Amino acid sequence: FHDPMKHIASFFLSCIALTSTAQNCTVTDCGFIPNINAGWKSIDVRPDGGMVGALEQGVDVGDVLAVRLDPQGQVIWTKRLATTNPLIHLSTRKVVSTADGGMLVFGYTRVYNDATYTMYYPNYFAVKLTDLGEVSWARYYMKSNASTFDKSETSTIATVPTGGYIMLLSRSNGLSAVRLDDT
Repeated sequence: FHDPMKHIASFFLSCIALTSTAQNCTVTDCGFIPNINAGWKSIDVRPDGGMVGALEQGVDVGDVLAVRLDPQGQVIWTKRLATTNPLIHLSTRKVVSTADGGMLVFGYTRVYNDATYTMYYPNYFAVKLTDLGEVSWARYYMKSNASTFDKSETSTIATVPTGGYIMLLSRSNGLSAVRLDDT
């Protein structure tokens, strides 16, 4: 007579033992010191097993750090994305790996009315980086110039298999789909 519960417990313990010894871990410091509300905002896995991602320093800073990692998690390059106007802050929503080995950073801006940083209106941005981390192009998309809050957190971007990208934008007055070329 065999006790099936004893065999199931034995099987699960064997699986735990196998997986606990089979894990390798690489820890990489990306050299970025965040403040409040900072951290990874999006990451995408590349076909070669590497990754592209975006970090933010926090809502009070307004810049983004684009990062490309190799398949072992080591940093290949980083690129700081920021506007020249201190009243415009970037906030990443999504990062996608591109067919040419680069990446696309998509998000929204906070365009503040003044240096008190209390009232702002959001707009969208997209920045295409090459496989070496150079800016290929950057685009800015006007949503509105009012302090009404469009639903930027539900907007996204994706690559199109035949080339280019599609932005799906949520707005207070409706939804938009915008097709982008890769150039």
